[in-house]
Amino acid sequence: MFDKRHWFVREVAYWRLGASLAWYLLILPGTATLFLLLINFSIYSPFQWISGWLSWVFSSSFFILVFLVGCCNFWMSLYNAYWFEVRAPVHKTRWSVILSISKPIRLLHTLAAGLSGGFTIWCLTAAMGGQYTSLGVPCSAEGADVCLNEHHLMLVLFGVYMGIVHSISHFLYGNNVLHFPVLKQLKFFLVKSHIFPSFFEALRSSFKHVVYFYLLYIVLGCVPRDWLEANLKLDYSISQLESVYNLFDLTFFWYMLISGAFLHHLWHFALFLMKIFITEVYEFPMEDALIERDEACLDKILSTSSPYVKYQAFQDLQDLSEHSKRRRGWIYSLSQPGGHPHRWNRICTQCLELLDSLTNRLLAHHNQLTNGKLQQKYSATEQISTMSSNGSTIGKTLTASSQLTSTEQSSGSPVLYSPSRPQANFEVTENYGNDSVFSSSYVNGQYPNYGGQLRRRPIHTGEFPNPEETPRMIGRRGALDRLKQFRLVKYLLEPLPDSASRDLFIDCQLHIWAVEALSALVISSLQEDTYGVVQQTLPAIMMSMMSLSNAIEKHLKFLSMSKDGRQRSDLLALSSSGSVARLRGGLQGSLKTALHGTIATFGHHLSNITLPPDYSKQLSHLMEYKE
Repeated sequence: MFDKRHWFVREVAYWRLGASLAWYLLILPGTATLFLLLINFSIYSPFQWISGWLSWVFSSSFFILVFLVGCCNFWMSLYNAYWFEVRAPVHKTRWSVILSISKPIRLLHTLAAGLSGGFTIWCLTAAMGGQYTSLGVPCSAEGADVCLNEHHLMLVLFGVYMGIVHSISHFLYGNNVLHFPVLKQLKFFLVKSHIFPSFFEALRSSFKHVVYFYLLYIVLGCVPRDWLEANLKLDYSISQLESVYNLFDLTFFWYMLISGAFLHHLWHFALFLMKIFITEVYEFPMEDALIERDEACLDKILSTSSPYVKYQAFQDLQDLSEHSKRRRGWIYSLSQPGGHPHRWNRICTQCLELLDSLTNRLLAHHNQLTNGKLQQKYSATEQISTMSSNGSTIGKTLTASSQLTSTEQSSGSPVLYSPSRPQANFEVTENYGNDSVFSSSYVNGQYPNYGGQLRRRPIHTGEFPNPEETPRMIGRRGALDRLKQFRLVKYLLEPLPDSASRDLFIDCQLHIWAVEALSALVISSLQEDTYGVVQQTLPAIMMSMMSLSNAIEKHLKFLSMSKDGRQRSDLLALSSSGSVARLRGGLQGSLKTALHGTIATFGHHLSNITLPPDYSKQLSHLMEYKE
C-alpha cells in the first residue's frame, strides 16, 4: 500500500507509523504488569499474591521480559503494517479465498506470526514459575534423567496456534484494511474507549481458541511430543496430558486463557494504534507559493495514483468543506494573473469524474446482467421451438420473442444515458468564453466557467464484445465443466453471493467524501463565493448526483429481485459484506442529503437552470417534495 516513492509516504506516513509503535512500546509495561497480576491470582492467599506480584514487577526479570516481548511484537507489528490496504479485495469464488490465504508470501506471514506467538508465550512461562518454566524436568528427585515437560510444550504450541489463527484471520476478515473514521475524535479518547472492550474481546477470543486447541491437541498432540522425545533424547513424560483429569487442570487452563488473551491484545492493540495514526486527517496546503513542491497542493494531489494518499486527500477535502471557512476561501478564489478558478476546476473535475466512474460501472453491470438474462430466455425459447412442428414452431417462437421484448422493455427502468443526452464526465479546456450561466450550452453538454469550460466525455453504455475463444480456452472450459460435476468442486467454484455488487461498492468511501465535499462547498458558496465560480457548474453537479442516485436505486432494485440478492449468509463473504452494505447505504444517504440540502439552500432559483427533460422533471419532483 505504501509507495516509498511518494513524498507523503516518506514524510508523513512513516513518521505516523513510528509514533504509533512508540506509544505501543510505552504502554507495553503496563499491559505486562496487568498480565502478571492476573497470572498469579490467588483468592486464598491475597497477601502472598500481591507481594509476589510486586517483587516480580520491580525485578530485573520483568524488564528482560518486557524487552524481549516488545522486540518480538515490534517487528511483527511492522510486518502487519506492510500488508495494510485501503481497498479490501473482493473474491469471486470460495476457491479464490483459499488461494489468497495460501499464497507463498502469505504463508511467510503465517510462519512469522506462529514463531512470534510461540516465542512470546515461551517468555511468559518464566513468570508462571513452577512446572511451566522449562521444557525438560528431572524425572525424579534423585535421578539424573530428564523428562519432557508436556505442560510447557502445550503452552508454547498454543502460542504458535494463536499466531497461525491471527495470520489467517488477518487476511480473511479484512483486519489489514484501513477504515477511515466517520466521526473525527482525538486519539486519546479513541484509545480510552477501546481499551476495555479490547480486553473483553481478547478474553472471549482466547477462551474460544483454548477450547479448539484442547480438541486439536487431543488428536494431534502426540506428533510433536514423540518427535521431541526422540530427537532431544528425553524420557517419557511424567505428566502425560492424556487423562481428562490432567488435561483439564483449572490452574493450567487459567494460565493458557490469560496467556492467549495477552497475546491477542498485544497484536490487535498494535493494529488499532497504527490505524488511528495512519488514518488521521492531514491538512494539505492550498497555496502554491507557500510550499516547495507544486504537486503537494490539495487540488493537484486529488489526482494522485497512490490509493492511500488519494484517500487522505479526499478526507481532507471533506473536512475543510464543512469546518474550515478560511480554506474554502482559497477554493473560491481566482488565480492571479488571469482571474481563472483553477482550484475549483481541478477539484470539481476530480469529484465529478469519480462519481461518473461509479455510474458507468453500475450501468455496465446492469446491462451485463440484463443481457445475460435475455440470452437465457432466448435459449429456452429456442429449445421449445425445436421440439414443436415446423409450421407452429415459427409462430410460437415469434410470439414468444415479441412478448419477451415487450416484457423487458416494460419492466426495465429508463436508461440514464443515451448518445443524445449530456454525460456527467468533465475535462477542463482552456477556452474562455462569455456564455451565460443559464444559456442553452448546458443542454449541449458544455458548461462555461470563468476559468474555462467543463466538457462532457463520452460514457459507454453498450455491451463490450467478448474476445474470440481459442481452442485452448474452449478445452479449459470443458474440463472445468466436467470438474463442476463433483459437489465439492462445484461448491468451491460457485460464485459468492453479491460478489459483483461488493466489487462495485467496496471503495465508495471516496465517493461519499466527494459527494459530501461538493454539497458543502455548493451550500457555502451562496454566502462565501464572491465570484460565482461554484454556481457556474451547479447544473453539472446536480446532474451527476441525480444520475448516480438513479443508478444506485436501479442496482438495488435489480439486486433485490435477483436470486443472488437474497443469499447473503455465506461465511467466506461475511468479511466485507457488512462494510460494503454500510458504504452503499452511506453513499445513497449522502446523495439524498446533498440533493435536498442544495434544494433547500437555493430554493426556487434552481428552476432557472437549464437541464435535460428527465433531470429537469426529477428536480421539479424533488423541489415539490421539499415544499
